[in-house]
Amino acid sequence: MIRSVLFDMDGVILDSMPYHVRAWQEALVEQGFSVSAELLYLHEGAIDLNTVAAVFQGNNRLIDADMFHGILMRQMEIFAVRYQSMIKPFPEVLHILKRLREAGMQLALVTSSHAEILNKVLPTEIKGRMDYIVTGDKVKRRKPSPDPFLTALSGLGQGPET
Repeated sequence: MIRSVLFDMDGVILDSMPYHVRAWQEALVEQGFSVSAELLYLHEGAIDLNTVAAVFQGNNRLIDADMFHGILMRQMEIFAVRYQSMIKPFPEVLHILKRLREAGMQLALVTSSHAEILNKVLPTEIKGRMDYIVTGDKVKRRKPSPDPFLTALSGLGQGPET
């Protein structure tokens, strides 16, 4: 029997993916790379060192963890300054969360976004409906690793079978 529902934030709860993609494109352009939105959407929610390294390798350049961290911090800065005020929840989200809660479901949010971003873009009325929240900076291995999802289930007192 299903007792828990896990949600992603970007592109599921919030209509934010176009803005994350633009911020990634701008951060990478500053490093001399033009990256298609399609490529970034293929990796949405799981952009990590390996993803960016593949972009660099395709352009005959190498990237290390420090350089990736710098690009990630720049992407977050661009997102915060230029786009975060534009982020809105999808229209039916509150209704869906309410119905799931009425059905007795536990709700968790699992996002690759850092807690700092989540706290700025996720409306209180949505955040308050979540029983547990996992952010990308709180787990050792981010999505697509199962770690964030297993952490959320553990936080809900559930196992993967629920």
